Amino acid sequence: MTPDELRDLAKLAELKKQIELGRMQPELSLRQAISRDIASLRERLSAPPADPSDPVLMLQDTAHKDLLEQKLKQRLVHLSQVEARIAQISPALAQASARKDVAETLLDRAEKDQRKSREDARIALSNQMTS
Repeated sequence: MTPDELRDLAKLAELKKQIELGRMQPELSLRQAISRDIASLRERLSAPPADPSDPVLMLQDTAHKDLLEQKLKQRLVHLSQVEARIAQISPALAQASARKDVAETLLDRAEKDQRKSREDARIALSNQMTS
């Protein structure tokens, strides 16, 4: 491949990498938001119970804690789903990054070879002129 073709290949690989990063970013942001929600729910669940001498407050507290536990379970399931999507994207991102690295390495080698060939041709031409 020529250096120009390799340069185009490297640009394409970078574009694919950026696409995969773009796919992953919303999932990472969502994971962070869900994790914050989970931490908040756990903190609220660990709050001390209502005054045991007031049965109405105890009933309300129990109902509230049941609701919080239900929300916590839902958020944990949602977090698990997001983690699964991130796990699916990660290999594609790694593959795109590897392709970009390979394309850049090949481009560097091709450019070095091209410079060496030009230098060899210049030396050969110089030697022909001096002979």
